[in-house]
Amino acid sequence: MRATRYFGCLAVALLLGLAQPAGAAVRPLPGELTGEVLYPRQRGGETPAWVAVRHGVHPVRVTRSANGRLRVDTRRVTPRFGPKVNGVVLNVPECHVYLVHDGRVERDYPVAVSTPDRPVPLGTTQVVSKEKNPTWVVPASIQKEMASRGERVTLRVPPGPGNPLGPRWIGFWKGQFGMHGTNAPTSIKRYASHGCVRFRGPDIVDLYNRVWLGTPVHIVYEPVLLAVDAKRLWLSVYPDIYTTAFDYAAAVRRLARQRGVLGRLDWARVRSAIAARDGIVRQVQTGSGEESAPPPERSPRPARPRRPVNSLPRPLPTRVPVPLPETPPLPSPDDAAPAPILELVPFGSEEADGPGLWERN
Repeated sequence: MRATRYFGCLAVALLLGLAQPAGAAVRPLPGELTGEVLYPRQRGGETPAWVAVRHGVHPVRVTRSANGRLRVDTRRVTPRFGPKVNGVVLNVPECHVYLVHDGRVERDYPVAVSTPDRPVPLGTTQVVSKEKNPTWVVPASIQKEMASRGERVTLRVPPGPGNPLGPRWIGFWKGQFGMHGTNAPTSIKRYASHGCVRFRGPDIVDLYNRVWLGTPVHIVYEPVLLAVDAKRLWLSVYPDIYTTAFDYAAAVRRLARQRGVLGRLDWARVRSAIAARDGIVRQVQTGSGEESAPPPERSPRPARPRRPVNSLPRPLPTRVPVPLPETPPLPSPDDAAPAPILELVPFGSEEADGPGLWERN
């Protein structure tokens, strides 16, 4: 019965045309500035790191004002997408997930994504499984990590507060990867997992209720986001966490040309935002309305063979089983397993200033 329901839902989703056309690129387009600067009160015993979790931001956004009040900057660039984009979009460098309908963002969620040594595959896939209150079957790779730390090796973790998967599981890439809750909420907006995507508990429940088997899942890698309004340009720049030699200046040019605002860019401010790479939104509008001197264009690199990105199968006329897209190769199959509880460096400690706020602690 479960298999019949699965393939029936999948066929319906495909016939409705929700799958992204083969070969179509899913990239964030220039969007709008959302959010605001808040001065919240700290709840009893709440640290700044937990304030960051509550507001869905990285701890770098939580600071103290001159009068000692806690300041939380929730401003961010909410992008748009092409009109044919539907489903879930994960932007890896931004640690953010979007629920998109016909190119417009309907919901968005702060998340934690995988560390550079355990990258989530990029490309277009689909939701292949959904489970409430999942049991975590500990993969062999994590069992080895437990043993190497001298811990008791756990094989299964039942549902409950200690389960790293939280209250919901949404599987993609044939189920080797998933979007799920977490019992380490302070890892949100960090690169911290073993390949899966961690959500705050209420967020994963909300997304779970809005997707079904066959919903497209697009995993993209865009460290630069641009927002445009009548008077200002806003730039948000994130780290190239997977060290892809990303061309930041070229990405800024591309986004600015898409909205016809290349001449409004203050390149000194753009370079400052690129140097910071902290995701904080910065105003990059030139004061004179004339384009300041941009960095020189890079010489085109020799074309390299691209790793094929598997797209969703074409819609089928009957409810026969549909072959799922192959998962891009990984260094080890066990690397895709959900992550254990993390030992996180307390916000504001000396250790937190060492490896960098965006690295796994």
